[in-house]
Amino acid sequence: MSGQGAFSEMKVDIVRILKKIPPGRVVTYGSIAKFLTISARHVAYILAGFSPTESKELPWHRVVGAQGWIKKDQKSGVERQASMLRKEGIQCKNHRLDLSQYEIKIKDLKTGLAGGKNYKEAALRKAAKSSP
Repeated sequence: MSGQGAFSEMKVDIVRILKKIPPGRVVTYGSIAKFLTISARHVAYILAGFSPTESKELPWHRVVGAQGWIKKDQKSGVERQASMLRKEGIQCKNHRLDLSQYEIKIKDLKTGLAGGKNYKEAALRKAAKSSP
């Protein structure tokens, strides 16, 4: 239960970050992970688990891999993501973009998040409050 609660809390914070990334700018899985003190794999896992509705409504395409790589593990997703980024004016070459030109720092997004949250402890506290 606490593991699911922790992932739910992580997802809420990741979505909050995504909603603040402006068109034409990107962040990396690693920068989200570092800010939230979680694994970049957790960020990728949560993004990959978005429902079709969430995928349409949230700018998941503005999250790229280290060194500006676009979702290189999923061939069909690469072209979709590259196309969405190009529509926002981001130039991609060989499924890669120039982070020095397009990356925005998480701290500059004004998410209202402090970062460094301990998700496991937060989930345990929440579970304890809801217990009879």
